Amino acid sequence: MVGRTVEDLYPRSPRSPGDAVLEINNLAGTQRPLAATLTLRRGEVLGIAGLVGAGRTELLRAIFGLDPVRRGRIRIGTYVGPHSPARRWAQGVGMLSEDRKAEGLALSMSLADNLTLSRLPAFVLPSAQDAATLRWTQRLNIRCRGPRQPVSDLSGGNQQKVAVALDNLRRRSQQS
Repeated sequence: MVGRTVEDLYPRSPRSPGDAVLEINNLAGTQRPLAATLTLRRGEVLGIAGLVGAGRTELLRAIFGLDPVRRGRIRIGTYVGPHSPARRWAQGVGMLSEDRKAEGLALSMSLADNLTLSRLPAFVLPSAQDAATLRWTQRLNIRCRGPRQPVSDLSGGNQQKVAVALDNLRRRSQQS
């Protein structure tokens, strides 16, 4: 379309694999996955793909600690073994559910309530809660009327942005 090859637009440069940050070996859940094995190295981007029912979601839920592990090995950084979601957050791992309406957000609550739920002691005053919410709405360009707007009133894309902010805040609260 522009008269050049893709290689000219995006030239390859020499790369060397980084340290392994995630290793899954023969991981099996209660039903799925059956025997997943993979290694993710620093600097790489990993995509998990497959047909519905293939075990993609179950694999990620098992790694994060939401689903039980029947057998196999999980290593994230220096942490080995299955752990609870609270431990995964403390280890710097987060997970965004593909089902934001059922698992990712409290749709009947406001943006402010969703974004500060995991850090309630720090946000006793509504003004502090609103200020924290405004920082995230600006940072992620969440289109809303304000911090007190119900999350259910937002578009799907803006709900997803709230879920991204929420996951980030959960991990930060576990680390502090």
